Amino acid sequence: MTNTVSDIKAIWEDKAQSLGDDPHCTLPDYNLRHLEAQYIMRHLQPGDHALDIGCGNGTTTVQFAEHVEHIIGGDYAPTMIEKAKELHLRDNVEYQVLDILKIDAPDEAFDTVITERCIINLPDWETQKDSIREVARVLKPGGRFLMCESYEEAMVKFSALRESYGLSPMVRHENNYLIREEWLTEFLPELFTIDAVEKMGMYYMVSRIAHPLFVAP
Repeated sequence: MTNTVSDIKAIWEDKAQSLGDDPHCTLPDYNLRHLEAQYIMRHLQPGDHALDIGCGNGTTTVQFAEHVEHIIGGDYAPTMIEKAKELHLRDNVEYQVLDILKIDAPDEAFDTVITERCIINLPDWETQKDSIREVARVLKPGGRFLMCESYEEAMVKFSALRESYGLSPMVRHENNYLIREEWLTEFLPELFTIDAVEKMGMYYMVSRIAHPLFVAP
């Protein structure tokens, strides 16, 4: 059965209620979270008005706040926003319940929009494209979309590699619909100029294959 947007929102609301105090509740791999945050922060500028959408409990939003003038952390799970306000306050941070498909902001409101595995929590490619169009709407001319998402092709490749070494395939989460790189590469130039692409392939080779083979046993 295919999840709807409401189904996925309910999954995250449940996680927020049970794990919302955990800084890694939206991504247990804290090394990967650190690598992603470092990459994003290299592209932030001191005068930015930024939006971090799909912010969870604000763990990385408050880090991004150190590099911008003002940032809004938005999430469609209300309990995540409650936890963010409890755990990660800062003078230049604001948290709001927001839906990436209908962002409560005027056109051209932000210098930078950030997503970290937010778009893959939408149920299909058409809905994902709608979310990217909405991001483009709220960005100023020349603004930056810093997008950390996950490819279906990478999932298939690393699952096959793991199985070739006798490991179990990669875990697929019920709330994720991974983006096809081919589709995204074709679609993005309709809205953006792609300035940089950074992949985490080496990290996945070490953490998903080398570590379980040589360290975990």
